[in-house]
Amino acid sequence: MTGSVEPGRESSDAEAAARASENRYRHLFNELNDAAFVADMETGVIMEANRQAEVLLGRCLDEIVGMHQSELHPPDKAEEYRAMFAAHIEKGQAADFDAQVVRKDGTIVPVSISTSTLTVGGKRLIVGLFRDMTELKRAEEALRRIEWLLTKSSDRQSRPKEPKKPYEQPYGNLAEINTSRVLVDAVGEDALIDIVSDYLDLLDTSAAVYEKNGDYALGIFASGWCQFLDQASRNLCGTDDNREAMETGKWHCHESCWTEASKVSIETGRPVDIECRGGLRLYAIPIWAGGEIVGSINFGYGDPPRDRRKLQEIAERYGLSVEELIEQAEAYESRPPFIIDTAKTRLLTSARLIGTMVERKQAQEVLRESEEQFRTLAESTSDWIWEVDEDAVYTYASPKVKDLLGYEPEEVIGKTPFDLMPPAEAERVAELFADVVKSREAFAGLENINVHKDGRHVVLETSGVPVFDDSGNLLGYRGIDRDITKRKRAEEQLQERVKELNCLYGISHIRESLSEGSLDEILQGIVNALPSSCQYDDIACARITLDRKQYTTTNWQETEWCQSVDVQVHGQVCGAVEVCYLEDRSEADEWPFLREERKLIEAVGERVGRIIERKRAEEEIRRREEFSSSLVSHSSYPTMAINPDTSIRYVNPALEEVTGFSSAELVGRKAPYPFWTEETREQTGRDLAAAMQQGAQRLEELFQTKDGQRFWVEITFIPIRRDSELDYYFANWVDITERKRAEEAIRRHKQSLRSLAVELIRTEERERRRIAITVHDNLGQILALSKMKLGQARQLAPSPDLAAAASEIQELMDQAIEYTRSLAFELSPPVLHELGFQAAVEWLADQVQERHGIVVHFSRDEQLKLSDEDMRVTLFQALRELLNNAAKHAHARIVEVSARKKEGIIWLQVEDDGDGFDAMKLNLATGEGGGFGLFNVCERLKYMGGSMEIESQPGQGTRVTLSAPLCPDKSAAD
Repeated sequence: MTGSVEPGRESSDAEAAARASENRYRHLFNELNDAAFVADMETGVIMEANRQAEVLLGRCLDEIVGMHQSELHPPDKAEEYRAMFAAHIEKGQAADFDAQVVRKDGTIVPVSISTSTLTVGGKRLIVGLFRDMTELKRAEEALRRIEWLLTKSSDRQSRPKEPKKPYEQPYGNLAEINTSRVLVDAVGEDALIDIVSDYLDLLDTSAAVYEKNGDYALGIFASGWCQFLDQASRNLCGTDDNREAMETGKWHCHESCWTEASKVSIETGRPVDIECRGGLRLYAIPIWAGGEIVGSINFGYGDPPRDRRKLQEIAERYGLSVEELIEQAEAYESRPPFIIDTAKTRLLTSARLIGTMVERKQAQEVLRESEEQFRTLAESTSDWIWEVDEDAVYTYASPKVKDLLGYEPEEVIGKTPFDLMPPAEAERVAELFADVVKSREAFAGLENINVHKDGRHVVLETSGVPVFDDSGNLLGYRGIDRDITKRKRAEEQLQERVKELNCLYGISHIRESLSEGSLDEILQGIVNALPSSCQYDDIACARITLDRKQYTTTNWQETEWCQSVDVQVHGQVCGAVEVCYLEDRSEADEWPFLREERKLIEAVGERVGRIIERKRAEEEIRRREEFSSSLVSHSSYPTMAINPDTSIRYVNPALEEVTGFSSAELVGRKAPYPFWTEETREQTGRDLAAAMQQGAQRLEELFQTKDGQRFWVEITFIPIRRDSELDYYFANWVDITERKRAEEAIRRHKQSLRSLAVELIRTEERERRRIAITVHDNLGQILALSKMKLGQARQLAPSPDLAAAASEIQELMDQAIEYTRSLAFELSPPVLHELGFQAAVEWLADQVQERHGIVVHFSRDEQLKLSDEDMRVTLFQALRELLNNAAKHAHARIVEVSARKKEGIIWLQVEDDGDGFDAMKLNLATGEGGGFGLFNVCERLKYMGGSMEIESQPGQGTRVTLSAPLCPDKSAAD
């Protein structure tokens, strides 16, 4: 390639190459698997870091750049690492060493650091690659644990194997008081010990197997920690009886293992993993057998706690010393997580094994019962039960063979079924049975002829199932024979009537298939079907006459061998059904018509009359529907018809005009319909489903036009039935948009009035408090000062009379001061704002008792704290109103007041033994029947998001319950 280079081109190419090189460097730098830091060698300040550095430190790049490299490490290691770095920098060589870094959240992370130095632009830099060694450290620790376990396992295997026995605490074997014994009897204690030891050897803690009712099937304590705590908590129970000890709640190891772990796993059917009261963890799983839970199995795992505060807590609970627990904890060798996971897997296998053993035990019991039931059934059933071997030789015959074939059971044993059949039948059935044996499958309904001992033939229906051994080899068949001789004879007689039934069925089929056809087509079809029902159908012909019209077969000819029946419609004869034979068959036993044939023709005549009635009724209905459809289509009200599957059958022009959707767009559509709104779609769907299920209803729904305009309609929903079956639903719309707008306007006005009323009440309270403070702080102080001055004047009075007058005035001043204080408390009790709601309630109770002479009991909740000022004032005023009503109007003697908190709601209840009233006549929404006071309380509670309920009857006192949120959302109040 040749050519010239433009001035400056070479420089720009170099810059581009430099940028590309820098981009490659930055890409490689950021994609390193290790955290990378670049720091100024002179100052130690970090100048660059990659993404892995952000991950390692839990800091963003902006936080890392500018840090001193010593800040990467724990403060107690900073000097050590700074000296180490200085030594490497002084030598100017690359170095590798282990260290620690501290994350932003304070976590210490072990790392391996590789450092190197370089010079860029005359500046000496140090580059450090930090590799997170956390997982490696964990793996090394796990490896150490594995080596310990292998060593321990090797030692255990090298010892001679001895029979395993459960560890028994001094209080004895708890399995001895087992009353259920489902698991114990099905599995056995020795087997349970072997099963549990499979995983307990891995953990060296504790294990237990429980019956479903909580009885111990097995309990083993392998570790010193578990043995020690179990015995200690058993000693706390204060009784030698183990069952009584379990009921004390002080046997902590039992409570953890059973009540808090295995019992929960049985109740929930799921594994339970909890911390036990002794500081370990407990893992319990249910034992299933036969589709139901029969018990639970668990084990303890994990390390005893090392934290002294935790050990102190356990020591106090178990009545032990911390030093004793520390000694036991230090003796336990920790297990790695995978060992615990392996033990959990083995626990699941153990539970399945125990369940399988229980199922096998249950199956054996069922089998024994089944055999007894089989014998009882075989001897009591009316059918013959039998068993044959693989060569079809009878090995068992129930006593019923005597009733069926006349043979004693012992006469049949050793024979084959074919020995009891006529030769030709025996050959036929033997071939069929050979195929059954070859297929090794069950068979049913095999009809065969047998020879009774007295020589008559008996028809039996045989069914059988194969019997296999445990290896799947066919042992023979077990089955049952039923005498169907009478049934076969009845079937033969029934076949003689098949023609008549086919004729009636054919007429019904013609009626259904031609439901939309004309009456002429139906009657002609019936005529064509009639000859086939006759005894001699090849020489039969038929005719139906209706008024002056005839319907005939092509070979119709009126003869002397004729059967005729009138056709009646609504009790009036309007035609006839006739069947004739074209030839003489007088040699027949019953000629010309069988009795059954005559009954058939009469039935056909009756059915033809009903068909004519129905077709004429359908024509009348069709004419009425056309008339109704004409009325609906010209109605000014939107109307639609909906099929039971919610598809639209019909909409009238008025509905098309209102919605903007054409009939073509709507007919055939299923719910949801296009005129439904998105936000009300689910509710409208539920309303439609309810209306279709419950019948006639009146609904109010929000719809939208095709161009998105909203409108409200009231829908009258009516089911339409035909022949007592639902045909469709008729829905008529009335536009109520203006009415809904008016209702919404009224609602907004009511809301505004409520908010205004509540604000007036709030303003009143603020003013009452201001006046109370003014009266107390100003007027009260003035009166007190005046009293003091008057006292001084009394002492300086020149005469006794003047001193006496001053004393009288001083007494009046005392009354004025007391009245002022009382007035200030009445206006706004300071105890409410200074000491809280419950203190104010107690003060109010004392005031009511003193003023009205009634007893007020207050039950307070120490956990209840009301931080919202408005809520305190609202509930206090409400309570004052209710107490005044109880005293003044109800004439109560005792009032019970209680306050409690539950799930973020405060409940205040006031119950008196006063006169009571009819609460049904009280309307809190308007204040009717209850006065303005209760209305005021109810409205303000609603504003605060609360409510008031009143229960009362004349002569039975009154109970009022106030509820409100502890943190009211006043903006959402309606």
